[in-house]
Amino acid sequence: MRERARRRTSAGLDTTVFDAVIEAGDPAACRQLAVELAAFLADPATPEIERHAVVPAVLKLAGYPDKGLRRELAARLGQAPALHADIVFTLAAAEDEIALPFLAATRALDAWRMLAILQVGDAARQVMLAKRRDIHPEAVAAIAARGCPGAVAALLDNAACRLRASDCRRMYERFVDEPEIVERLLERPDLPPELRILHARQAAVRVESLLATRGWMAPGDAEAFLAEAEEAAILRILETSEPRHLDRLLAFLSTRDMLHASLILRAACRGRMGVVEQALAWLSSVPRKRVHALMAGQGSVALKAVFGAAGLPSASFPVFRAAVEAWRRIGPSAVSIAAEEFGRHVVESLMTGFPDMPGPERAAQLELVSRFTEGRTRELAHRLRDKVAEAA
Repeated sequence: MRERARRRTSAGLDTTVFDAVIEAGDPAACRQLAVELAAFLADPATPEIERHAVVPAVLKLAGYPDKGLRRELAARLGQAPALHADIVFTLAAAEDEIALPFLAATRALDAWRMLAILQVGDAARQVMLAKRRDIHPEAVAAIAARGCPGAVAALLDNAACRLRASDCRRMYERFVDEPEIVERLLERPDLPPELRILHARQAAVRVESLLATRGWMAPGDAEAFLAEAEEAAILRILETSEPRHLDRLLAFLSTRDMLHASLILRAACRGRMGVVEQALAWLSSVPRKRVHALMAGQGSVALKAVFGAAGLPSASFPVFRAAVEAWRRIGPSAVSIAAEEFGRHVVESLMTGFPDMPGPERAAQLELVSRFTEGRTRELAHRLRDKVAEAA
């Protein structure tokens, strides 16, 4: 049969024998023909003109009544490096038990064929394409924008798939209320940090609404509790982001009115001075190198001017200055100190570095420190605040 498949006339490949076999309707002969034609198409040495010549016969076999023949044809054609589009689409439209294994294996899917199948295919076909290691960026974008939930989940589970920031944003916007999709997004290392920040805010808003509806906390207490949780989550994202991304993230926060003084003071009390420098530079329009030089120097007048230019309240400057002095005193090792330990150094600076500070103001500054620190450092600041207030 293979010799017959390669028999040529002066006009090229003689395909009349294929039609004769199919029209005769002998199942065994048709099955053998399907095997031979699939091998013919899978052979890299087959000329393109001959590949095109056998397309009508292959399409007839793809519609043959014997499901076993069609299943075997699809399985063998899945190994062909190139196939005519009509063959690909015909097999993709077959029964699931034939189409899905073919879509998983075929090497003949380029970007436009994937897009065509995604446009008309059902959820099962979308999922199968989403699982492919060679899925094209255009198909990824189509699934992100219009794919069914199962296809989006499969895409997020595909370790070989590289998502663009725009793909992530579309999926998050579409499935923000679908925990299974959102959790998959948050697990991906290539998720833009802006989306992590946005999710932190969305989560805080939902929890605040729940607390208000159930009456579990007084409105004011719930708002303060969730604002702190939101800031802590955002700060963790900023701390773990690459320095080259910080400016973009701070711009994102600023445009959404999320770059608050409390966030910057919280970062300072945790010793995250890289974040602090960048935030002050962004808000004050002072070059970061200049901000760093002022923080590393001994003077405080110019630093206070930058602090004010950034729109931060002057009443909180002593806490900021205490954090900066702790950072100076610790030196380069400050970057490796745990946030709680750094907070204790801030408390120490506040207690020993401001000899002329009146007692009531010192107590107020310790109250601020307790707001922007956690754990034992917060407890320490509370105790000292009470003692200073009593002494005053």
